[in-house]
Amino acid sequence: MKPQNAPYPTSPQPADGTRRLGHDHRMPRAADSRDGLKAGRRGSILHEFCDKATRVGRSTMTKNSFCRKHSLQRIAFVLLFSSAAYSASAQVIPALRTFPRISAFGTFTTVKPDHEYYGDLAVSGVTVGGFLQTQHVVGVELRGSVMRWGGLEHEESALAGPRFAMHFGRISPYVCVLAGEANAWRWSNPPIKGEPKPKLVEGLGPQWSAIGGLDVHFSQHFVFRVGELSYSKTYLKSWTMTPWTASAGFVYRIN
Repeated sequence: MKPQNAPYPTSPQPADGTRRLGHDHRMPRAADSRDGLKAGRRGSILHEFCDKATRVGRSTMTKNSFCRKHSLQRIAFVLLFSSAAYSASAQVIPALRTFPRISAFGTFTTVKPDHEYYGDLAVSGVTVGGFLQTQHVVGVELRGSVMRWGGLEHEESALAGPRFAMHFGRISPYVCVLAGEANAWRWSNPPIKGEPKPKLVEGLGPQWSAIGGLDVHFSQHFVFRVGELSYSKTYLKSWTMTPWTASAGFVYRIN
C-alpha cells in the first residue's frame, strides 16, 4: 500500500513579523475598523466644513442683496425728493423773481383824536405814502399823516409795516399793520361843553395802527382808493389816545 499523501506543511510565521511570499498578508480586522472610523471622521469634518462654508456664502449673499435693495430704495427716495423740491421751486421762484409793484398814494383823511371823549372835534388832513406789493398777498407799506384842520387836537405820524392784499379782477381789498411814531396834542382835561376849554398839551410817543381798505383799478397805473378805515393807539406821557381815521383818495402804480 502506498502511504497516504500528507498535507503540505505550513511554515510557522517568524517572530519578527516579516512577510513571506505565499503567505496570507491581510491586516487584522481590528485595524480595518480603526481605519474606517478615522476615514468617517475625516468625511464628517469635511462635510461640516463644506456646510458652514455654504451657510456663510448664503448669509453673505443675503446681506449683499439686502444692502443693494436698501441702496436702491435710498436712491429712489432721493430722486423723488429732488423732483418734488424742484417742482416746488419752479412754482415759487418765478413769483420771487418777479419785481414787486411799486405804488404811491395820497388820501384825504379825517381823524377823531380820541374816541373816548365826545367833546373833541374831528381833525382833517392828508396822508401820503407808498408800498411794494408782490404778485400774491404780502407787501410793505410806508406812510405819513398830517392832520391840522378843524379841531385843535392836531396829529402827525410816520408809520411802516407789512400789508396784505388780495386781487379779484379790478378790486383789491387790503389790510395793514403799521407801527411808528406820532406827535399829538391833547386836552389836559376832557373838555366839557359850556365850560372854558382846558389847556392843550403836546406829546410825542409810539403809535400802532390796524388799517383796512378797498382799491378799484381804473387802468394799469391809476387806482381809486374807495375807502379806508383805521384804529390806532398813541402812547403819550401819562396819556393814551385812541384815534379813528377815515380816508379816500388815489393810488398811482409806478411799474
